[in-house]
Amino acid sequence: MRRLSLTIGAAGVRRAAVIVLSAIAAVTYGAANDVISARQANFKDLGAAFKKLGDELKKPSPAASQLDPSVARIADLAKQLSQQGRFFPKGSGPEAGVETGARKEIWEKPQEFQKALQTLSTEAGNLASIPTADTTSLKAQFRKLGTACKDCHTSFREKDD
Repeated sequence: MRRLSLTIGAAGVRRAAVIVLSAIAAVTYGAANDVISARQANFKDLGAAFKKLGDELKKPSPAASQLDPSVARIADLAKQLSQQGRFFPKGSGPEAGVETGARKEIWEKPQEFQKALQTLSTEAGNLASIPTADTTSLKAQFRKLGTACKDCHTSFREKDD
């Protein structure tokens, strides 16, 4: 029985390594891109619901039919964000090569960041617990929720130019 021997020179090994590493990078980039896209969609939806709620609360007589969906959406999206690791796994920051407003401090200070997300979720839950007929309390809680958003943006989000 004869053995087949394959000899690959150093250049061939380098090419094979480049191909393998490129494939790994493409998969990693794709996974990071998917996570970043999902979290950006969540934040975009959260911002839209927040704006819609704020606009309605500015009216002299806010309509409960307009308040309910926004309050529920905010609470749901904030709860999703607070699920540890879901939208901010390692490798989905600026190093991923995908445009993101997430600052590296998210991964450098994970406990602080998780606490900020939990505060957001708590304040959103508090908002959802207020009857929509109580617009005075809704407005006060809406401001607390806005403060939670601002505090997180200050520490963990790149400034918009």
